[in-house]
Amino acid sequence: MNRPCEGGAKSGAAFFYAQILFHFSARKIYAPEHPAEPPPRPVCTRSPLCVGCPYPANGFLCWGKDGKCLRSEMRRLNATDRWAEQETKEEIHTDESM
Repeated sequence: MNRPCEGGAKSGAAFFYAQILFHFSARKIYAPEHPAEPPPRPVCTRSPLCVGCPYPANGFLCWGKDGKCLRSEMRRLNATDRWAEQETKEEIHTDESM
């Protein structure tokens, strides 16, 4: 009667081993009480302009191959006078096309 085919489904060593396997696999895996501290956020120290720059902490490379700073470039691109200049160019372009 030790063979799993004889005597029904709940007899034999196979059922016993299945119970033990379920018992150990259903147990909660150990986890520490407190989660580990997150790693420190990367900070660029290449120049004094880098103090407080958000780009390295978000995973961006903040200096280009040509040596331009991403923060300075974004400030230049988002400047209000640049937007006013761009709108003027667009108005001139649309007036010429008519």
